[in-house]
Amino acid sequence: MALCHAQLMGDDVQVGRMVQDLRISKGLCQEDVAAQAGVGLPTVSRLERGLIDGIAVGKLRAISRAL
Repeated sequence: MALCHAQLMGDDVQVGRMVQDLRISKGLCQEDVAAQAGVGLPTVSRLERGLIDGIAVGKLRAISRAL
């Protein structure tokens, strides 16, 4: 069964919130994560807002390693 666009967007937002919660629980700010991951601050911000489309897999991996 195919997922509709709204369901996928909801999943993206949920992932973003999980990333944000993890970052905060570790006492990091977005700037810290961006610097450790070697990505720009807008990339971390977009991820946390659930705007995952267009973020390269390599950048997502780098952010996950930084967390």
